[in-house]
Amino acid sequence: MHVNQESHGYERPNFHTVTNLDADGNVLDEGPPAARFNGTRTWHSDKSYMPQPSMATFLYGVEVTKQGGETLFASLTAAYDALDDATRQRLDTLSCVYSWAQSMRNSGSRAATAEEIALSPPVTHPLIRTHPGTGRKSLYIGMHASHIADMDEEAGRAELFELLDFATQDRFVYAHKWRQGDLVVWDNASLVHKSAPFDWYKERRHLHRTVVRGGTPF
Repeated sequence: MHVNQESHGYERPNFHTVTNLDADGNVLDEGPPAARFNGTRTWHSDKSYMPQPSMATFLYGVEVTKQGGETLFASLTAAYDALDDATRQRLDTLSCVYSWAQSMRNSGSRAATAEEIALSPPVTHPLIRTHPGTGRKSLYIGMHASHIADMDEEAGRAELFELLDFATQDRFVYAHKWRQGDLVVWDNASLVHKSAPFDWYKERRHLHRTVVRGGTPF
């Protein structure tokens, strides 16, 4: 179930609509940034704030933009491989606290509701994750991450932002330009993703999403 229950989420708990359309099919008035959910516009790995994060995400393009609105994917495995040996060894000993409430703050969104916080209290995962299928290591970071465990929160958060900047360089990124009817499936254990900017007030963007729960990161 998605923690963010906007867009009638309670009616379809395993299905999430990624859209800028209202219930009548009209483009929404975006409103002030602090009153909306901005999480899709920031780098993240789906449901990394849960004890068993999503392994696979399925996203289907019902209505897609002509300009902008690509889904950007950054390989956390390639970024890990590009780190120097000393940095990899140091990060391999660290854990990261993930928090839906802090994710909402990181993305400049509205405040998390009490119900959302109850659905997703903070959890701790390794900062370096081993892929359960391939055995390869990758960074496990993104805007859902709050801070590095057992470190000053502000200092730990700043280091996570620096790592995210490193991991999302153009050399690690693939941009998927949507066509109507595309179904894109991705592996959340090895990448972060986000939506590229588009003209919210003119372009229609409506996608359907569901996820497959994975195991506990190690």
